[in-house]
Amino acid sequence: MKLSVCAIVKNEEKRIQSFIRSAKEYADEILFVDNGSTDRTAEIIADNGCKAYHSDEKFDLARNEYLARATGDWILNLDIDERLEARFVDNLRDGLEHLDENVQGVLLPFFNYFGAGSWTQWNLPRILRNNHRQRLTSPMHASLSQSAIDSGGVLAFLYAPVHHYDALWNEDQSVKRQRNLSFLLEAIAKNPAQKGDYLNLANEYYALGQKKEAIELIKRECIQDQPANSRVYKRLANYLYDSKEYEESIAYAGLQIDRFSSRIKEDDPRAARYRMEIEACHVIQYKSYYALGQKEKALALCDENIRRFPFLPHNYMNRFLMEGRKDRKDYEMAAILNPELRKEEIHQPLRCDNLYKCGSSIILEED
Repeated sequence: MKLSVCAIVKNEEKRIQSFIRSAKEYADEILFVDNGSTDRTAEIIADNGCKAYHSDEKFDLARNEYLARATGDWILNLDIDERLEARFVDNLRDGLEHLDENVQGVLLPFFNYFGAGSWTQWNLPRILRNNHRQRLTSPMHASLSQSAIDSGGVLAFLYAPVHHYDALWNEDQSVKRQRNLSFLLEAIAKNPAQKGDYLNLANEYYALGQKKEAIELIKRECIQDQPANSRVYKRLANYLYDSKEYEESIAYAGLQIDRFSSRIKEDDPRAARYRMEIEACHVIQYKSYYALGQKEKALALCDENIRRFPFLPHNYMNRFLMEGRKDRKDYEMAAILNPELRKEEIHQPLRCDNLYKCGSSIILEED
Protein backbone atom coordinates (compact mmCIF):
# COMPACT_ATOMS: atom_id res chain seq x y z
CA MET A 1 0.00 0.00 0.00
CA LYS A 2 1.42 3.36 -1.07
CA LEU A 3 0.49 6.58 0.74
CA SER A 4 0.83 10.01 -0.91
CA VAL A 5 0.99 13.04 1.41
CA CYS A 6 -0.04 16.25 -0.34
CA ALA A 7 -0.23 19.92 0.66
CA ILE A 8 -0.67 23.42 -0.77
CA VAL A 9 2.10 25.91 -0.01
CA LYS A 10 2.71 29.62 -0.38
CA ASN A 11 5.70 31.32 1.26
CA GLU A 12 6.21 28.60 3.86
CA GLU A 13 10.03 28.60 4.09
CA LYS A 14 9.91 28.75 7.91
CA ARG A 15 7.76 25.61 8.32
CA ILE A 16 8.11 23.44 5.28
CA GLN A 17 11.32 21.74 6.43
CA SER A 18 9.60 20.58 9.61
CA PHE A 19 6.57 19.39 7.61
CA ILE A 20 8.75 17.37 5.23
CA ARG A 21 10.75 15.85 8.09
CA SER A 22 7.54 14.71 9.75
CA ALA A 23 5.91 13.38 6.58
CA LYS A 24 9.01 11.42 5.53
CA GLU A 25 8.51 9.21 8.59
CA TYR A 26 5.45 7.60 7.03
CA ALA A 27 4.82 8.87 3.46
CA ASP A 28 5.77 6.94 0.36
CA GLU A 29 5.43 10.12 -1.71
CA ILE A 30 5.25 13.83 -0.79
CA LEU A 31 3.69 16.26 -3.28
CA PHE A 32 3.25 20.01 -3.03
CA VAL A 33 1.26 22.50 -5.07
CA ASP A 34 2.85 25.94 -4.91
CA ASN A 35 0.23 28.69 -4.98
CA GLY A 36 2.69 31.50 -5.81
CA SER A 37 5.61 31.46 -3.37
CA THR A 38 8.19 34.25 -3.61
CA ASP A 39 10.49 33.03 -0.81
CA ARG A 40 12.71 29.89 -0.57
CA THR A 41 9.79 27.44 -0.38
CA ALA A 42 10.41 25.92 -3.85
CA GLU A 43 14.14 25.62 -3.18
CA ILE A 44 13.60 23.76 0.11
CA ILE A 45 11.15 21.38 -1.55
CA ALA A 46 13.67 20.57 -4.28
CA ASP A 47 16.54 20.15 -1.79
CA ASN A 48 14.49 17.53 0.05
CA GLY A 49 13.75 15.53 -3.09
CA CYS A 50 9.99 16.18 -3.00
CA LYS A 51 7.76 16.88 -5.97
CA ALA A 52 6.21 20.31 -6.50
CA TYR A 53 3.75 21.66 -9.06
CA HIS A 54 2.26 25.10 -9.61
CA SER A 55 -1.33 26.29 -9.64
CA ASP A 56 -2.90 29.74 -9.89
CA GLU A 57 -6.27 28.41 -8.71
CA LYS A 58 -7.62 29.92 -5.49
CA PHE A 59 -7.34 28.08 -2.18
CA ASP A 60 -8.80 24.56 -2.20
CA LEU A 61 -9.19 24.46 -5.98
CA ALA A 62 -5.39 24.26 -6.19
CA ARG A 63 -5.60 20.83 -4.55
CA ASN A 64 -6.92 19.43 -7.82
CA GLU A 65 -3.38 19.68 -9.21
CA TYR A 66 -1.96 17.15 -6.75
CA LEU A 67 -5.09 15.00 -6.80
CA ALA A 68 -4.44 14.52 -10.51
CA ARG A 69 -0.72 13.75 -10.06
CA ALA A 70 -0.49 11.64 -6.89
CA THR A 71 0.53 8.02 -7.51
CA GLY A 72 -0.28 6.50 -4.10
CA ASP A 73 -3.15 4.15 -3.39
CA TRP A 74 -4.36 6.69 -0.81
CA ILE A 75 -3.96 10.48 -0.66
CA LEU A 76 -3.57 12.20 2.71
CA ASN A 77 -4.42 15.91 2.39
CA LEU A 78 -2.63 18.09 4.96
CA ASP A 79 -1.82 21.75 5.52
CA ILE A 80 1.68 22.93 6.41
CA ASP A 81 0.65 23.68 10.01
CA GLU A 82 -0.63 20.10 10.56
CA ARG A 83 1.31 17.06 11.81
CA LEU A 84 0.17 13.44 11.89
CA GLU A 85 0.71 11.86 15.34
CA ALA A 86 3.72 9.57 14.86
CA ARG A 87 2.55 6.95 17.41
CA PHE A 88 -0.52 6.16 15.31
CA VAL A 89 1.14 5.81 11.89
CA ASP A 90 1.04 1.99 12.06
CA ASN A 91 -2.62 2.13 13.02
CA LEU A 92 -3.31 4.33 10.00
CA ARG A 93 -1.42 2.20 7.50
CA ASP A 94 -2.87 -1.06 8.83
CA GLY A 95 -6.35 0.43 8.79
CA LEU A 96 -6.04 1.61 5.21
CA GLU A 97 -4.76 -1.84 4.16
CA HIS A 98 -7.87 -3.56 5.50
CA LEU A 99 -10.66 -1.17 4.51
CA ASP A 100 -13.41 -2.51 2.27
CA GLU A 101 -13.15 -1.65 -1.39
CA ASN A 102 -16.24 0.55 -1.21
CA VAL A 103 -14.52 2.96 1.22
CA GLN A 104 -13.41 5.97 -0.82
CA GLY A 105 -12.76 8.48 1.98
CA VAL A 106 -11.47 8.38 5.56
CA LEU A 107 -12.21 10.68 8.50
CA LEU A 108 -9.36 11.46 10.90
CA PRO A 109 -9.47 13.24 14.28
CA PHE A 110 -7.92 16.71 14.20
CA PHE A 111 -6.79 18.46 17.39
CA ASN A 112 -6.79 22.24 17.02
CA TYR A 113 -4.87 24.26 19.61
CA PHE A 114 -5.51 27.87 20.56
CA GLY A 115 -3.08 28.25 23.47
CA ALA A 116 -3.62 28.77 27.21
CA GLY A 117 -5.50 25.49 27.60
CA SER A 118 -8.07 25.86 24.83
CA TRP A 119 -8.38 23.15 22.19
CA THR A 120 -10.99 21.44 20.03
CA GLN A 121 -11.33 18.15 18.24
CA TRP A 122 -12.82 17.93 14.77
CA ASN A 123 -13.21 14.80 12.66
CA LEU A 124 -12.33 15.65 9.07
CA PRO A 125 -12.37 13.69 5.78
CA ARG A 126 -8.73 14.13 4.76
CA ILE A 127 -7.86 10.80 3.11
CA LEU A 128 -9.10 9.80 -0.33
CA ARG A 129 -8.67 6.53 -2.16
CA ASN A 130 -6.77 7.45 -5.31
CA ASN A 131 -9.02 6.57 -8.21
CA HIS A 132 -7.91 9.62 -10.27
CA ARG A 133 -11.51 10.85 -10.43
CA GLN A 134 -11.67 13.10 -7.36
CA ARG A 135 -12.10 16.80 -7.96
CA LEU A 136 -12.87 19.74 -5.69
CA THR A 137 -15.33 22.34 -6.94
CA SER A 138 -15.23 25.04 -4.26
CA PRO A 139 -12.26 27.32 -3.47
CA MET A 140 -13.00 27.49 0.28
CA HIS A 141 -13.83 24.64 2.67
CA ALA A 142 -14.19 22.26 -0.28
CA SER A 143 -15.76 18.91 0.58
CA LEU A 144 -13.38 15.98 0.31
CA SER A 145 -16.16 13.76 1.66
CA GLN A 146 -18.40 14.77 -1.24
CA SER A 147 -15.58 13.94 -3.66
CA ALA A 148 -15.31 10.46 -2.12
CA ILE A 149 -19.07 9.90 -2.27
CA ASP A 150 -19.24 11.15 -5.86
CA SER A 151 -16.78 8.36 -6.64
CA GLY A 152 -19.45 5.88 -5.60
CA GLY A 153 -18.00 5.07 -2.20
CA VAL A 154 -18.61 5.46 1.52
CA LEU A 155 -16.70 7.10 4.38
CA ALA A 156 -14.85 5.35 7.21
CA PHE A 157 -13.17 6.57 10.42
CA LEU A 158 -9.64 5.71 11.57
CA TYR A 159 -7.99 6.88 14.78
CA ALA A 160 -4.76 8.49 13.61
CA PRO A 161 -4.79 12.01 15.10
CA VAL A 162 -3.51 15.08 13.30
CA HIS A 163 -2.33 18.09 15.32
CA HIS A 164 -3.24 21.52 13.92
CA TYR A 165 -1.07 24.36 15.26
CA ASP A 166 -2.20 27.34 13.17
CA ALA A 167 -3.64 29.41 16.02
CA LEU A 168 -0.59 28.67 18.20
CA TRP A 169 1.92 29.58 15.54
CA ASN A 170 -0.07 32.57 14.24
CA GLU A 171 -1.53 34.35 17.24
CA ASP A 172 -3.14 37.07 15.11
CA GLN A 173 -5.82 35.32 13.06
CA SER A 174 -7.55 38.54 12.03
CA VAL A 175 -5.79 38.89 8.64
CA LYS A 176 -6.81 35.36 7.63
CA ARG A 177 -10.36 35.92 8.87
CA GLN A 178 -10.78 39.23 7.07
CA ARG A 179 -9.49 37.64 3.87
CA ASN A 180 -12.02 34.81 4.20
CA LEU A 181 -14.77 37.31 5.02
CA SER A 182 -14.13 39.35 1.87
CA PHE A 183 -13.97 36.24 -0.27
CA LEU A 184 -17.25 34.85 1.06
CA LEU A 185 -19.12 38.14 0.74
CA GLU A 186 -17.96 38.33 -2.87
CA ALA A 187 -19.08 34.74 -3.52
CA ILE A 188 -22.51 35.37 -1.97
CA ALA A 189 -22.98 38.51 -4.08
CA LYS A 190 -22.36 36.41 -7.20
CA ASN A 191 -24.49 33.45 -6.12
CA PRO A 192 -26.93 34.22 -3.28
CA ALA A 193 -28.52 30.78 -3.59
CA GLN A 194 -25.38 28.94 -2.40
CA LYS A 195 -26.36 28.33 1.24
CA GLY A 196 -23.04 26.74 2.15
CA ASP A 197 -21.32 30.11 1.77
CA TYR A 198 -23.63 31.62 4.39
CA LEU A 199 -22.67 28.91 6.86
CA ASN A 200 -18.98 29.56 6.23
CA LEU A 201 -19.61 33.29 6.57
CA ALA A 202 -21.24 32.69 9.96
CA ASN A 203 -18.11 30.81 11.00
CA GLU A 204 -15.94 33.82 10.15
CA TYR A 205 -18.22 36.19 12.07
CA TYR A 206 -18.07 33.84 15.05
CA ALA A 207 -14.27 33.58 14.91
CA LEU A 208 -14.03 37.38 14.82
CA GLY A 209 -16.16 37.64 17.97
CA GLN A 210 -19.34 38.75 16.18
CA LYS A 211 -21.42 36.02 17.80
CA LYS A 212 -24.85 37.64 17.45
CA GLU A 213 -24.26 38.21 13.74
CA ALA A 214 -23.24 34.56 13.32
CA ILE A 215 -26.35 33.25 15.09
CA GLU A 216 -28.72 35.60 13.25
CA LEU A 217 -27.16 34.72 9.89
CA ILE A 218 -27.65 30.99 10.42
CA LYS A 219 -31.24 31.40 11.58
CA ARG A 220 -32.06 33.75 8.70
CA GLU A 221 -30.25 32.12 5.78
CA CYS A 222 -29.23 28.57 6.66
CA ILE A 223 -32.07 26.84 8.50
CA GLN A 224 -34.44 26.64 5.54
CA ASP A 225 -33.92 24.32 2.57
CA GLN A 226 -30.82 22.64 4.00
CA PRO A 227 -29.86 19.22 2.60
CA ALA A 228 -30.32 16.33 5.00
CA ASN A 229 -26.55 15.93 5.42
CA SER A 230 -26.03 19.54 6.58
CA ARG A 231 -24.49 20.24 10.01
CA VAL A 232 -26.23 23.59 10.36
CA TYR A 233 -28.10 22.70 13.57
CA LYS A 234 -24.90 21.53 15.25
CA ARG A 235 -23.11 24.73 14.27
CA LEU A 236 -25.95 26.81 15.67
CA ALA A 237 -26.08 24.74 18.87
CA ASN A 238 -22.37 25.34 19.39
CA TYR A 239 -22.71 29.10 18.95
CA LEU A 240 -25.69 29.19 21.33
CA TYR A 241 -23.75 27.27 23.96
CA ASP A 242 -20.90 29.75 23.76
CA SER A 243 -23.45 32.57 24.12
CA LYS A 244 -24.83 30.90 27.28
CA GLU A 245 -28.18 30.11 25.61
CA TYR A 246 -28.02 26.59 27.02
CA GLU A 247 -31.60 25.38 26.66
CA GLU A 248 -31.78 26.51 23.04
CA SER A 249 -28.39 24.92 22.43
CA ILE A 250 -29.66 21.58 23.76
CA ALA A 251 -32.73 21.80 21.52
CA TYR A 252 -30.81 22.47 18.29
CA ALA A 253 -28.25 19.77 19.09
CA GLY A 254 -31.21 17.42 19.52
CA LEU A 255 -32.57 18.37 16.11
CA GLN A 256 -29.19 17.53 14.57
CA ILE A 257 -29.08 14.18 16.37
CA ASP A 258 -32.57 13.28 15.12
CA ARG A 259 -31.71 14.25 11.56
CA PHE A 260 -28.45 12.27 11.42
CA SER A 261 -29.82 9.23 13.29
CA SER A 262 -32.42 8.74 10.59
CA ARG A 263 -29.75 9.00 7.88
CA ILE A 264 -27.69 6.23 9.47
CA LYS A 265 -30.68 3.90 9.31
CA GLU A 266 -30.87 4.57 5.57
CA ASP A 267 -27.29 3.29 5.17
CA ASP A 268 -26.15 6.64 3.78
CA PRO A 269 -22.51 6.62 2.56
CA ARG A 270 -21.84 9.37 5.10
CA ALA A 271 -22.87 7.13 8.01
CA ALA A 272 -19.41 7.21 9.65
CA ARG A 273 -19.48 11.01 9.63
CA TYR A 274 -23.01 11.10 11.01
CA ARG A 275 -22.02 8.93 13.97
CA MET A 276 -19.14 11.28 14.81
CA GLU A 277 -21.40 14.33 14.42
CA ILE A 278 -23.93 12.79 16.82
CA GLU A 279 -21.12 12.30 19.34
CA ALA A 280 -20.21 15.98 18.98
CA CYS A 281 -23.84 17.00 19.51
CA HIS A 282 -23.94 14.95 22.71
CA VAL A 283 -20.86 16.88 23.86
CA ILE A 284 -22.68 20.18 23.26
CA GLN A 285 -25.69 18.86 25.15
CA TYR A 286 -23.83 17.60 28.19
CA LYS A 287 -21.79 20.81 28.40
CA SER A 288 -25.09 22.71 28.41
CA TYR A 289 -26.66 20.44 31.02
CA TYR A 290 -23.61 20.87 33.22
CA ALA A 291 -23.78 24.67 32.84
CA LEU A 292 -27.47 24.49 33.86
CA GLY A 293 -26.53 22.62 37.03
CA GLN A 294 -27.84 19.24 35.81
CA LYS A 295 -24.62 17.38 36.59
CA GLU A 296 -26.05 13.84 36.68
CA LYS A 297 -27.66 14.24 33.26
CA ALA A 298 -24.41 15.69 31.90
CA LEU A 299 -22.32 12.82 33.26
CA ALA A 300 -24.73 10.21 31.91
CA LEU A 301 -24.37 11.58 28.38
CA CYS A 302 -20.60 11.83 28.77
CA ASP A 303 -20.42 8.21 29.98
CA GLU A 304 -22.47 7.11 26.98
CA ASN A 305 -20.06 8.90 24.62
CA ILE A 306 -17.11 7.15 26.24
CA ARG A 307 -18.83 3.78 25.94
CA ARG A 308 -19.56 4.29 22.23
CA PHE A 309 -16.33 6.14 21.33
CA PRO A 310 -13.59 5.05 23.77
CA PHE A 311 -10.85 6.62 21.62
CA LEU A 312 -11.89 10.29 21.92
CA PRO A 313 -9.87 12.14 24.58
CA HIS A 314 -12.15 15.13 25.17
CA ASN A 315 -14.83 12.99 26.82
CA TYR A 316 -12.37 11.64 29.38
CA MET A 317 -11.11 15.15 30.12
CA ASN A 318 -14.65 16.47 30.39
CA ARG A 319 -15.64 13.74 32.84
CA PHE A 320 -12.50 14.43 34.86
CA LEU A 321 -13.50 18.08 35.15
CA MET A 322 -17.21 17.52 35.80
CA GLU A 323 -16.44 15.07 38.59
CA GLY A 324 -14.21 17.63 40.28
CA ARG A 325 -10.94 16.04 39.14
CA LYS A 326 -11.49 13.02 41.37
CA ASP A 327 -10.54 10.29 38.89
CA ARG A 328 -6.99 10.87 37.72
CA LYS A 329 -7.35 7.88 35.37
CA ASP A 330 -9.62 9.93 33.11
CA TYR A 331 -6.96 12.62 32.77
CA GLU A 332 -4.29 10.00 32.07
CA MET A 333 -6.44 8.34 29.43
CA ALA A 334 -6.99 11.69 27.69
CA ALA A 335 -3.23 12.31 27.72
CA ILE A 336 -2.51 8.84 26.31
CA LEU A 337 -4.89 9.47 23.42
CA ASN A 338 -3.49 12.97 22.89
CA PRO A 339 0.05 13.33 24.30
CA GLU A 340 0.11 17.05 23.44
CA LEU A 341 -2.09 17.65 26.50
CA ARG A 342 1.01 17.14 28.66
CA LYS A 343 2.60 20.26 27.18
CA GLU A 344 2.03 23.42 29.19
CA GLU A 345 1.68 25.63 26.10
CA ILE A 346 -1.12 23.35 24.87
CA HIS A 347 -3.03 22.64 28.06
CA GLN A 348 -2.87 24.46 31.40
CA PRO A 349 -5.27 25.41 34.20
CA LEU A 350 -7.25 28.60 33.75
CA ARG A 351 -10.06 30.25 35.65
CA CYS A 352 -13.30 30.22 33.67
CA ASP A 353 -17.04 30.40 34.38
CA ASN A 354 -17.70 27.32 32.20
CA LEU A 355 -15.79 24.12 31.55
CA TYR A 356 -15.09 25.01 27.95
CA LYS A 357 -14.39 27.92 25.70
CA CYS A 358 -15.65 26.67 22.31
CA GLY A 359 -16.35 23.50 20.39
CA SER A 360 -14.95 20.51 22.23
CA SER A 361 -12.18 22.59 23.77
CA ILE A 362 -11.37 22.33 27.43
CA ILE A 363 -10.32 24.93 29.97
CA LEU A 364 -9.37 23.63 33.40
CA GLU A 365 -10.77 25.70 36.26
CA GLU A 366 -8.65 26.55 39.26
CA ASP A 367 -9.74 24.86 42.48
